[in-house]
Order: sequence, then C-alpha cells, then structure tokens
Amino acid sequence: MFRCLSTISSAIIMRDSTSDKLCRTIEKYKISWLLLATDIVNALSESQVIEKYDLPSVKTLVFGGSKPRVEVMKNINHALVNATITPMYGSTELGTTIVQFYDEKENIYYNSGGIVLPDVEMKVVDVNTGEILGPNQKGELHFKAKGMIKRYFKNPKTTEEVIDSDGWFHTKDLGYYDKKGYVYYVCRINDIIKFRGHQISPLEIEEVLLKHPDIIEAAVVSVPHALDTEHPIAFVVKTQNSEVSKEELLELTSVLDDTKKLRGGIVFLEKLPKLPTGKVQKNKLKEMAKLDQKLM
Repeated sequence: MFRCLSTISSAIIMRDSTSDKLCRTIEKYKISWLLLATDIVNALSESQVIEKYDLPSVKTLVFGGSKPRVEVMKNINHALVNATITPMYGSTELGTTIVQFYDEKENIYYNSGGIVLPDVEMKVVDVNTGEILGPNQKGELHFKAKGMIKRYFKNPKTTEEVIDSDGWFHTKDLGYYDKKGYVYYVCRINDIIKFRGHQISPLEIEEVLLKHPDIIEAAVVSVPHALDTEHPIAFVVKTQNSEVSKEELLELTSVLDDTKKLRGGIVFLEKLPKLPTGKVQKNKLKEMAKLDQKLM
C-alpha cells in the first residue's frame, strides 16, 4: 500500500485466487509489480498455466513468507522473461523489508534472501553465548531499522524479550551471512529439532524432500520422544495423481546424516496449514505430529 501511494499507482488486491485467475488478471490489467506469498509462487510454477498467458508487463515479482525451491525460482524466472524475480525477508516489527536483492543479476544466489537494505543494521549473535559472529557462522539474526517499533502495545514483558537495551530487535530466526554480504535464513530457533544432543535444522531435510519432482511443499517439525528428546517428522504435499511413496522419500533423505533421519515418519497432506502471510503454521503441525504418533 505504501508503494502504491509513493508511486501513485493503482493496487489490485486478490483473495483466494487460482493460478489461472491470477494470470488472467495480470494480462488484463497489464500489472507491472507483483507481491506474492511463496506458496502462490509455488502454485504458479506447479500449475504451468503461466506459460499460456502473455505477461510481458511484469517487471518485478517480489515474494516472501517462506523459502522457495530453487527449481521454482528458475521456472518463474524463465516464464516471466521481463521480470526481476526477487525474494524478500522482512518483519512487521521492523516496519518493512530489511533484506532483499538490489539487482536481478544477483539472483544467481537463489538460496539467499539478498543483502541488508539501506538504513538497516544487522548482526549475527551466538544463541548460547551472545557473542557476535562473523561470516558463515550461524546464529540469531538481530536488526535495527529506522522504521522499527518502539514497543508492543501494553505488553512490556514481550517488548523486553525481543528489543534489548541497545535497541536491537531479536528475530528468533537462525541465519548467517557470507563474505559477500548475502544473508541466508536457516530456520526459526524454536523450530530446531533436538535429537540425542544434536541440533537439526528442519530446512536441511525439507530441501532434500523438495528435490523430488512430485513434491510441491514440505515442512519438517519435531515430535517428542522419551529417549531421544525429539524426532523429525515430515508433512508433505505431492502433485496431483502422484504415486510417490513414503519409502521412496525416506530413501531420498538417506543421503543426510543419520541424525537427520525421519524417525517420526512422513505424513501426506492435501495442503499445509498456513497463516495469511503464507507462512506454514508449524505449531499446528507439531500438534498434528503428536496425534499421528499416538495413532501409530
């Protein structure tokens, strides 16, 4: 909305649209700038209807909510020939997008969210010691931005938990940056799976599952275990009429270290539960995982 006001542009807001309806709307109104949730981008790539439409008007596609597959990025980039395709990383509390690509040529860094934008500061902090970390070291992402909130309304306790005395906002996101300054999101710190003293990033398992051509989406969460603390369990959405089996996917993930084995199993869903922003509701999946284990 702020972008439309600052550029004197019209906004077209669509709710619960299909890929076909979205493409028809883009073609009809010659839309040049798109802001989409990652799951919509995934659906566009999977449906292949985007190839049926003439969409040269699109100059920019920005999306966020979760990390897309590299194949999806490449498919959309190929279909929207005139568009810069760029993921973004942001936070309501920080007031805006805080990490994004500046140049379409940078999109060779498909696994990155981009670089820190002007007027934003970032540091990576060791989760256990609070030590400031350097390039390629994973820790909690902390930010300062001119547009960030001062406090949560009538909630001083939460304010103190996420904004420290020096004004840094603690995202609770695990990530890192490389020597070129590109920022990489790993996972939510609360989503890290603890297995026999090891810490497992769900994203690492999800990325392997998403390499299968029949898998549209995958989300890995923890399920409690009496002896091992937690086991990883995967919820996956497969393409229509796919016959991919759980055994096939377990074999696919066997390339990972034994600690990352899907000991909690695999559950097929028609769709993943999500927030309006497109983010997967992993807390809801954790409850489903507990129920699934009881039924086994």
